[in-house]
Amino acid sequence: MANQNEAELIEAVETATEHIRRGNGYYESGKFKEAVAEYNKAVELEADVAPHFGGGNPYAVVYNNRGAANSEIGCHGHDKAIGDLNKAIDLSPDDAESYYNRGAAYNDLEQYDKAISDYSKAIDLEPERAIYYINRGRAYNLIDNNGRAIDDFDRAVEINPDSSEAYLSRATVYLELRELDRAVEDINKALALNPRGPGAKTVHYLVRAEARFKQRKLYKAFADLWNALARLPLSLFQRESDEDAVLGSGSARH
Repeated sequence: MANQNEAELIEAVETATEHIRRGNGYYESGKFKEAVAEYNKAVELEADVAPHFGGGNPYAVVYNNRGAANSEIGCHGHDKAIGDLNKAIDLSPDDAESYYNRGAAYNDLEQYDKAISDYSKAIDLEPERAIYYINRGRAYNLIDNNGRAIDDFDRAVEINPDSSEAYLSRATVYLELRELDRAVEDINKALALNPRGPGAKTVHYLVRAEARFKQRKLYKAFADLWNALARLPLSLFQRESDEDAVLGSGSARH
């Protein structure tokens, strides 16, 4: 009987490990709903198997990743995310990433003071992560504390001078402050760093176009608008064309 119980335990640990592995794979590939489903299956086994994992309990990572995935899913996922991240922090109170992810969830819920508090805790634990400063700076900007926002973006640039995201974020605040030359300078740096992702440069050109309009450099502003439009995916225009066709397909009633 003891051998049977031991065999069942080994099987349960292996099953939980496989669900965690699959969940991590889905998370890394951006398939967040599938990741949550796998983490859910792992959590169902937690009470039985968590004490028996070699190398420590992995469930802090499970809750962190499930929380981050729920945040990415959005809608009602943010409240679920905060619950998971609370558990992750309980299990591993010195894990900066869990505070960072909970800060992002609070930010999405527009609870900016809580977001800033969590980003600050993450920074205390890992002060050399540029993305932590970038997101805290954005949160400060959302509560109109632009001085603190600029300080955070400055620090992010010091840590990672190749961060297009840091330059773009700082440029948007300079634009709000009407420090237009600085805004354009930062966008130029961001563009030179060749940001990744479809449409990423579109945002950069739109921000620079607004700055140049305010500088009354109209030809350059229109050129930036053209560059922004040229980088929009063709599928966007196709979708709008299809919607127009549907709207125009009805017949008049007499």
